[in-house]
Amino acid sequence: MFSVQWRIVSGIYLLRAPRADSFRIQKTQIGEQGSKQVTQSFAERTRNITGEGLEDSALYIVRASMVMHRGNGQVSSMDKQQLFDFAKEWLATWTGNRPQELIEFYDDQATYYDPAHRDGLHGRDAILEYFTGLLEVYHDWVWEPLEVFPTEGGMTLKWKCAIPVAGEVICETGLDIVMLKGRKITRNEVYFDRTRLVAAVQAKKRQHRLIH
Repeated sequence: MFSVQWRIVSGIYLLRAPRADSFRIQKTQIGEQGSKQVTQSFAERTRNITGEGLEDSALYIVRASMVMHRGNGQVSSMDKQQLFDFAKEWLATWTGNRPQELIEFYDDQATYYDPAHRDGLHGRDAILEYFTGLLEVYHDWVWEPLEVFPTEGGMTLKWKCAIPVAGEVICETGLDIVMLKGRKITRNEVYFDRTRLVAAVQAKKRQHRLIH
């Protein structure tokens, strides 16, 4: 069971909750008799905010905006600038087909989630296997940090990427939720709209079939 903390930031974020009812929010409720800790499921909390329930594996727009940060018992010792520098160094290893360098940023027991692995990859061996195949295909894509939002135990990272596919470059922005233990990533969740990327890849496959 995860303990989820909410922090208010400006703007609108797109969040994907694979199993909304599995997440629980802990908050402090203050009344005449003092304060007490209460828990609530992610789905219940969002229903209270929006007046609507959530469907599993749906894309949610949470306004105002409520960004979830999962505490892992570890508090990052890095300040905002150090987190940004860490993100810049880490994202640079996603370019150039260097999976062995990239995996060094991850803890042995790390978990990794992205739109292709909503249930997550667990442990460095499984993550490295995925990164090896992924970076072989997208060896020349480029990722850059735009802004970091320090959280308890890590950061939320806003980034931009440029992905060359079939003669065009797909440019996107997105978010990563990153939990850290020292300078090792223990949890990494990647969120972005990959509609244009998937369309470009499918077009490339169709073109390849026509040629061959």
